[in-house]
Amino acid sequence: MVNDILVELSRRAYVRVWKNQVGVFRDIEDDDRIVRIGVKGAADISGILRNKSGNGIRLEIEVKTGSGRQTQDQKISR
Repeated sequence: MVNDILVELSRRAYVRVWKNQVGVFRDIEDDDRIVRIGVKGAADISGILRNKSGNGIRLEIEVKTGSGRQTQDQKISR
């Protein structure tokens, strides 16, 4: 779903979007090593909208599917 949203928004000349990687992962070479990336509570998609005066406006989109629920960190970062 995130990729579909990115593709659709990218078709618009006034929008620049990218996938925002956030999470906890295991190191490929060292299974015992945990790697945390991104800012806890950050949205799945980040971007910039250009308004009519040409200024940029920050865009954040959180994508939830099915049983997905907002975390407390996501609620706080709104």
